[in-house]
Amino acid sequence: PFPSSEDGTDWLHAGASGAFDQHARAVAQNLVNAGLGNSVIRLAHEANDTAQPYSLDDSAADQSLWAQMWRHEALAMKSVPGAHFLMDWCINARYRPIPLANWYPGDDAVDIIGIDNYDSGVTPGQDRWGTIMGAADGVDTVVGFAKAHNKPISLPEWGLDSPGAEYHGGGDDPTYVNGIA
Repeated sequence: PFPSSEDGTDWLHAGASGAFDQHARAVAQNLVNAGLGNSVIRLAHEANDTAQPYSLDDSAADQSLWAQMWRHEALAMKSVPGAHFLMDWCINARYRPIPLANWYPGDDAVDIIGIDNYDSGVTPGQDRWGTIMGAADGVDTVVGFAKAHNKPISLPEWGLDSPGAEYHGGGDDPTYVNGIA
């Protein structure tokens, strides 16, 4: 959502004030020029993860600033002539259950609400599908949030992980595949 030169700076306050809007418009113009003006954009996806340079902080105030930054950039991208982007606000399921309302950028900026979800991280012996669906930031929560905002839902990333100590995946897990369907 911001130039890599901003990593390690106070990008959060800068972005919330609109400092990266021109960067977003330039990215959008490049996409339009390349014939990709109808793309679905997952801007700053999985921000509730901790591994991204744009990851959310723990405070509600910083989460609100993050939402403002995302909103600025999404609207800036949409403002470019020829841009007909759909903006997908996408979380990482069951990673860090930050209340969605704390960092939601707003209905006018978000077109789709997405969730990246795998059948991993469930301790053997637990109700795998129930855990995946019912987590604080699981599928049920995101589907309910999308419905409350009258938005379609996306599953940009989903899949099966291997069973075992590292991922605690379900392996060949037809219950998960049928549940996602």
